Amino acid sequence: MSEQTASRAPIRVMHLLHTMAYGGIETVIINWIRYHKPTELDIRLVVFSNPGGSEQAFVNEAAKYGLSVSTIPWSRGKPVFRAAKALCGLMDAHQTEVLHTHNSYAELVGLAARRFRTFKLLTTIYVWAGRDFGFKRFVLQKLSAIAIQRFDLLTVQCEKARDESSAWGFNPENVRVLPSGYEIPRSEPLSDQERLECRAARGAGPADLVVCNVARLYPEKGQARMLRIWKQLMGEHPNAKLWIYGVGPLEEELTALHQELGLGDSVRFAGFASDLMMELQLCDMQWHPSYNEGIPIAICAGMAAALPIVATAVGGIPEVIKDEQSGLLVDRDDDAAIQLATARLMSDAGLRERLGHEARRFMNEEYSMEYAVGVLTSTYREMLERQ
Repeated sequence: MSEQTASRAPIRVMHLLHTMAYGGIETVIINWIRYHKPTELDIRLVVFSNPGGSEQAFVNEAAKYGLSVSTIPWSRGKPVFRAAKALCGLMDAHQTEVLHTHNSYAELVGLAARRFRTFKLLTTIYVWAGRDFGFKRFVLQKLSAIAIQRFDLLTVQCEKARDESSAWGFNPENVRVLPSGYEIPRSEPLSDQERLECRAARGAGPADLVVCNVARLYPEKGQARMLRIWKQLMGEHPNAKLWIYGVGPLEEELTALHQELGLGDSVRFAGFASDLMMELQLCDMQWHPSYNEGIPIAICAGMAAALPIVATAVGGIPEVIKDEQSGLLVDRDDDAAIQLATARLMSDAGLRERLGHEARRFMNEEYSMEYAVGVLTSTYREMLERQ
């Protein structure tokens, strides 16, 4: 590091996020801000003020860590330029040097703001959406790909997304990977008695095996097929419980499917977990049979909690879970394999313990927040130094 860089004032960064349900992206941003060095970065948070207030979960979670969040106007009419002008006012007050966007609408508003102000502009893609996840989302991603061509930098969450960027018109060699990182919370572990009592309060007895899924209720997360597979597993494992943590637009659809399949109290929709690590301590294993991913923070949390995980080998998941070492990976389109791997893990306590132990070791030693924030900081610095 040069003497000029070392003596430089903190880089003034603003994160712009359009959030519809609190999940992994929101957790990544909060963690980056919690663990950055104030001597190097001065960060502000801005979100869209959505109809129905869906951004409030993020605002509330940020407040737990003393982080304030500003808002810009938004509506179903997609007022890009009105939002951009409001964003410019916030950037002026902060003297923002770098705008870091997350999500298609944030990218469009960020690009519009650059018609009025001068700043460095980058975005992070967490997963490239395909046609399988709805026409609207595919079109938004196409618009993003066009808009991002005018950005200073495209970043992605994992190597898989970096490789896939070529299909969207980008040279992977010019795409930077920003690892999410994960910090294991320093919370007190539950005693055996506390764990039994908390499980009982949620409907699980001492002999029950609790499987959890932690994800937004979105099509690519695969909760619908998960419920259908669970119907088959119930016959083999009558004492098993499935707890689904998450919120999102598929909540009513999934609840109706749960009733249609007659799953009863074997499945519990637990909603948003305000203390996820405590909830994970109550579970015996984790299930993540999604169709598309970056590197899910939900999986990082489960690994940090020493949970054995069955997951589909999509996106960046194989970059953190090593098959048969720290979890079990299966093909994303093979429901029978997902069922077999899940049944195997449910039946083998020794395997659960071995995989969970290695998963926690990996999170503790090889996926630290210190490393992730270091990459983030150097990325901003290099952008400002680049002419």
